[in-house]
Amino acid sequence: MTVLGCVFDKRRNEVLNWIEVPASSGSLTDFVEEVRRSRQVLDADVVRLKSRMLGVVKNQRCPIWAALEGLPCIIRTHTVRPDGSAELIVLADSTAPLKRLTDRLRSQRLNARIQKITRVHNVDSVTDGQRRVVRLALEHGYFDYPRRIRQRQLSALCGLSSSTLTETLRRAEKHIVSRYLEGEETLALKAHPRSARARDPELARG
Repeated sequence: MTVLGCVFDKRRNEVLNWIEVPASSGSLTDFVEEVRRSRQVLDADVVRLKSRMLGVVKNQRCPIWAALEGLPCIIRTHTVRPDGSAELIVLADSTAPLKRLTDRLRSQRLNARIQKITRVHNVDSVTDGQRRVVRLALEHGYFDYPRRIRQRQLSALCGLSSSTLTETLRRAEKHIVSRYLEGEETLALKAHPRSARARDPELARG
């Protein structure tokens, strides 16, 4: 099970987790029942799509969120394995927050260790949460003409308000289109370097 995104509700002291599970994991009913048996889980709402299951799991404040409080780092991906262990990819501007995070988790009697540290020079601008929303929108025909799903229906499926859905889609679309156009320009320069320089005065002077 992969946690695509989390939202912490301070008022209720609850965490909403957007999750993704391969369809090969078993039946939808068995999976939901297994998730709900956990003492930390308050509720689970999961749907099955073609190749995977997507849903929202509500649970009490988990040790990881408690350990993250006040630290200058964010969780990029959170994968829960069948044996109950979890693997996190955490983004931070230095190693110090990572070491503090592991120390806090160990203080809660959790066996936490840093497996690998990698320097990232160019982080993908589309977040996992945005990618999930765009993927659902594409699969359910939101981008078709005419649309096969209304915005209100899509927002309910994603577990988001209509305004949040609109903002998420616009941010994702901006990044995706920008990256696409950058790729096309790069390909054009590689394929036709002379003609590109002749058409573009800035390139011609370079």
